[in-house]
Amino acid sequence: MLAYPVANLAGKNRRLAKLERRLQKMQPQVEQVSGELHQNQAISAEMQTLARLVQKQPVVADLLREITELLPADSYLTSVRLEKYRLYLRGYASSAAGILELLENSPFFKDVHFDSPVISKGSQETFKIVATLEQ
Repeated sequence: MLAYPVANLAGKNRRLAKLERRLQKMQPQVEQVSGELHQNQAISAEMQTLARLVQKQPVVADLLREITELLPADSYLTSVRLEKYRLYLRGYASSAAGILELLENSPFFKDVHFDSPVISKGSQETFKIVATLEQ
């Protein structure tokens, strides 16, 4: 009668030893999968950060369309530069003050001002305007 519980225990010990060997064989695969999981999580975090940055950035095509639609036909730009949320414009127009006013009235821009004095050359005025983009 005592032999049955001892045999049962011995059988369970053999099964346990067999399971432990299988676990040891699988351990390298588990570590590999764990490493890949950590890499995927890091990549996912980077992608989320990039997505947030892209969402915060102004869409340049929209800004160019807005500027193109605002500027009168007798004006032209010689330089357009965007740095973060600041837009720098250089160009010529019959009325630089008119350009400034058009930009001020646009929902895209705020804090619009001349960056240097307006220079008259014949019927044209040379201007440098700086505007902050609405966020």
